[in-house]
Amino acid sequence: MPNLLEHRFAIKRITKPSNEDYISALKIYNETTPPDIKTNTNEITYWLEQNRNELPFEIMLFSLYLNNMVVGLAMLTYLKKQKTIIFEYLALQPSFRLNAVFFTYISCTSKLYQ
Repeated sequence: MPNLLEHRFAIKRITKPSNEDYISALKIYNETTPPDIKTNTNEITYWLEQNRNELPFEIMLFSLYLNNMVVGLAMLTYLKKQKTIIFEYLALQPSFRLNAVFFTYISCTSKLYQ
């Protein structure tokens, strides 16, 4: 099809620190999140490694992709008793923060838990 411009957005759940692309996504988070609201990356990794069954909440991390390239990290917290999801962070490389790309990833993430 001539004159076609296409992009492929994707998200992938990170379940352990050894997941492929976790370090790349975490690096983007670390470089783009303002220091006054940033959670220490060691703390994020700590909560990712904890047994989910024993905690009243669950940390959910996602690597964000555009055209098969890691461009960001999303972090959500699920409060089990309240059945509530809190969107903690959505960190994207600066060059991808245009044309409302945030909405695409938020929409993709929310559909995972419907």
